[in-house]
Amino acid sequence: MFLFRLLAAAVVAIVLIPSLAMAASPSWLRVRDAAMTWRERGNPQNAYALVAQHRGATAAEEVDRNFVAGFLALRALGQNEVAIGHFKSMAIATAGLRSSEDPAALRAMAGYWLGRTLQVMGKGEEARTLYTTAAMYRNTFYGLLAASQAGLADTTSAIAAVAPNYPRPELFWHDPRMNKDLVLAIIKTESNFRSQIVSSAGAMGDMQIMPGTVRAISRKTGVPLDPRLVASNRNYNVAVGSHYFAEMLTQYSGNVTLAAAAYNAGPGASNDWIRRFGDPRGTAIDIVDWIELIPFRETRGYVKKIVATYVSYLAISAVAQNGKP
Repeated sequence: MFLFRLLAAAVVAIVLIPSLAMAASPSWLRVRDAAMTWRERGNPQNAYALVAQHRGATAAEEVDRNFVAGFLALRALGQNEVAIGHFKSMAIATAGLRSSEDPAALRAMAGYWLGRTLQVMGKGEEARTLYTTAAMYRNTFYGLLAASQAGLADTTSAIAAVAPNYPRPELFWHDPRMNKDLVLAIIKTESNFRSQIVSSAGAMGDMQIMPGTVRAISRKTGVPLDPRLVASNRNYNVAVGSHYFAEMLTQYSGNVTLAAAAYNAGPGASNDWIRRFGDPRGTAIDIVDWIELIPFRETRGYVKKIVATYVSYLAISAVAQNGKP
């Protein structure tokens, strides 16, 4: 139950109402956004119809389309058997994914949602079998969730076995609200420790800090910050980035999921999603559902990666401190 506790601690805009004719659009992303708008406006039947009659142009689109259809059937319509069919189709479609499309994470996702649907249907043993299969992908968000749902033994050693893939360089930061494992998880997700990288949008260094964020921190703290050092000096970058993420943690009561969403998309966006979908810190909405309702594909993936990578770093640290799994 070690990972369950860790995960629990971490956990995690359409202007016009579209018409059903949108299903004929060649763009799956337009169809997806339109369907989620229907769901949000209280018409999950139309949302499901949009998705069900569309056909993805690629394996990745079919994986996502079947997920959305299954999610709507299960969580919005209560049609469990229909959801099972879509999640099975999702699992089958993962066979056509390229390695760059993260098939392991998506297979774990399909297995988790199959297990969750079976659990809702009262089929506990079948659900546990699916969760156990999904938990084979222990270093993914849904693999970790599945492991905890299956009640598997402590998986610290399983995660620590891949420790060479999780660098632990010595870093400097001064904000006590941030622990090293969380800082490392952010850096691995943001830049994979490529200190000199600058994104096409202008995000800089290990923690991929935007120039506007540097200016905002300077205004709030009254401390002049040098964007050139943010871009060129690792410790300077990490100090600034960890301070900003810590501010997000404070704003969201220590919730890593919400802080990660805000770090990636901005606190304005995160606050908007809380207003629209409910606050996952309480009982208004399940935190996994909240993540899947994030409208931005990049942010959905980012939040999952932050949580999974953070849990992995925590497990690796636990092994290092105890000297054994």
